[in-house]
Amino acid sequence: MIKHFLDLKRSQAVTGQRSKGRFVNLRLYAEQFGASIGNDKPITDLTAMTLSDYHAKQLREMASGTITSYCARDRMQVARQFINKCWELGAIELPRNIRSRDLNIQLDPQEIEVFEFGLLRTLIRNAPELHKGFYPLKLYLLLMASVGMTQKDISDLLRTQVDYQRGTITRKRSKTKNHKDVPKVIYKLWPVALELLKKYRNKKSERVLTNRDGGILCGTTLNPKNDKASKVDFIRDVYLEYCDAEKIKHRKSLTCIRNTSSSKIGEHPEFGKFAQYWLGHSAQTVADKHYVKPTQQQFDRCVLWLGQQYGFVPAESTPRQAE
Repeated sequence: MIKHFLDLKRSQAVTGQRSKGRFVNLRLYAEQFGASIGNDKPITDLTAMTLSDYHAKQLREMASGTITSYCARDRMQVARQFINKCWELGAIELPRNIRSRDLNIQLDPQEIEVFEFGLLRTLIRNAPELHKGFYPLKLYLLLMASVGMTQKDISDLLRTQVDYQRGTITRKRSKTKNHKDVPKVIYKLWPVALELLKKYRNKKSERVLTNRDGGILCGTTLNPKNDKASKVDFIRDVYLEYCDAEKIKHRKSLTCIRNTSSSKIGEHPEFGKFAQYWLGHSAQTVADKHYVKPTQQQFDRCVLWLGQQYGFVPAESTPRQAE
């Protein structure tokens, strides 16, 4: 049944119905579940006790430091998904504890890591316009600082999401774009980011920014013949090469740029309440009960103010609030 389950998920990944990267993880966790319960055992042996024992195994591995709470959670989610599929196909009775809260995994809180703001501002300002004669590293860093993009977001940016006349990007985060409550946010581009985006966009591709061969900048490719997955992240690669070449100390992961900008917005007495919206979060998915969706004029002011803090937007560029 594991093979049947994975065949279905594989076809969804190959046809773009689900993320290829998600399939790679799902395959790993499904195979781990199969090995744990015994691949040679009849599927009818899968009971509530089986699921409870598998949950206990995750807790033991968490306690020993072998896996993180996030890994344990994902393993349990895949196990439950597999069991549900078996039940839908009439192969088993649904275990009584399939939806039990006792089988949930509580995630360890993660501390938000940020750059020292002056260091990040200098790092972006000194970044080369092009790396290795092709990759616009400064543009990547500007999009992360101004639009809150990750490497995957930049790779997934489509021509239809960019308005060069108005100087805006309209998008949902790649990670949550299929969630109906996630806002579609219109970001006002900083002048330098707009200029570089016009200059280095791929005019032959639906994707605005691509690798040297016209393929994805970041993501997972999947060979439908042998399930071999290949992960690429050209943006991270050129960033690390730049940091190594310049001997930049105290560098952090690229995700920290997004964290740093949202934290900077959060410090502002007026714009602070827009930080979660800038991140592309919905009111239903964040703990902040003071979540506020701004008007477009308010949000433009917020994004341009952020650009002033980085030194990429002159003070007179921030539109005044309507009286």
